[in-house]
Amino acid sequence: MEAFLLKLLIYLAAAVIAVPVARKCRLGSVLGYLIAGIVIGPFGLTLIDDIEAVMRFTEFGVVMMLFLIGLELKPSLLWQMRTPILGMGGQPGPGDNGCDRAVQGPSAGHILHFHWRQPEFRPCSR
Repeated sequence: MEAFLLKLLIYLAAAVIAVPVARKCRLGSVLGYLIAGIVIGPFGLTLIDDIEAVMRFTEFGVVMMLFLIGLELKPSLLWQMRTPILGMGGQPGPGDNGCDRAVQGPSAGHILHFHWRQPEFRPCSR
């Protein structure tokens, strides 16, 4: 129980410190939370090292975030934006040269015998 309370204190302290700092730098609060997670995580100061235990809470957090987004979503605004979202969403823009697509399809992964969770990276050629 004491370890749980210590981790909870670390999370709260990181959030209380990182979000105002991010706001001072004219960044969003979500970016402040991400920076706090990087700093206290296993690739930063290693204050939190048990990734598997944290995953349960992060999944719950994502579900709660999607729920709140759904509550704030206005169907009338979504209906007005249907053409820009659905009509032009799949078309490449003027600056798109294909470099934003790291995975070129499932056939390349099958040919090279990649596991489905292993990312396939192809550097962009100019």
